[in-house]
Amino acid sequence: MTRTYDPSSMPPEEALERLKAGNRRFIERNRSAENALWRPGLAVGQWPIAVVVSCSDSRSPGELVFDQGLGDLFMIRIAGNVIAPSGIGSVEYAVSRLGIRLVVVMGHTHCGAVQATFDTFGSMNPGEAEHIKSITGRIAPHIAELAKLDLPVEEKMMRGVRANTLASLDQLRHGSQLLEKLDVEGRVLFKGCVLHLENGEADWVA
Repeated sequence: MTRTYDPSSMPPEEALERLKAGNRRFIERNRSAENALWRPGLAVGQWPIAVVVSCSDSRSPGELVFDQGLGDLFMIRIAGNVIAPSGIGSVEYAVSRLGIRLVVVMGHTHCGAVQATFDTFGSMNPGEAEHIKSITGRIAPHIAELAKLDLPVEEKMMRGVRANTLASLDQLRHGSQLLEKLDVEGRVLFKGCVLHLENGEADWVA
């Protein structure tokens, strides 16, 4: 049953503030003990407050970073937080069937997928397995110009992560007629952030 325009869904601005408040708790090491517990009623259904598309990196679990509990976040994880048809379909499902009104793309510093993509530029050795290329190939267009610049490695990586996050966010917003329509109508809010592994802060870049 569709819930695309469910009036009972949490407003996206309120959901965003919950994520920001949770990230502050995470940074301050003051996470809610309740969020770590099993909750009764989970088998009945789910009412997440946000979709979070993030990298598969073991250091960037959205539920911990935003201090949310079971059933709070609809997580979609893939290396490099790249956007593929299955990811777009997952977001479509979340907004149309679960009524979620906040979609977040979260990149992170020191992203191995972004680094692997930088490594492919100027290399005569293909190096990567076939399906790894399906990831680096999606990131490459977003950082190709950066790869040409003579920048310190850390700065180039930071810029690359940010560019890839913003590109993934833009791809989602225009990834399907449904998502584009909900964005234009203001029914769903699309936001992007970069998680700094150095201190746990989610830096909202869009």
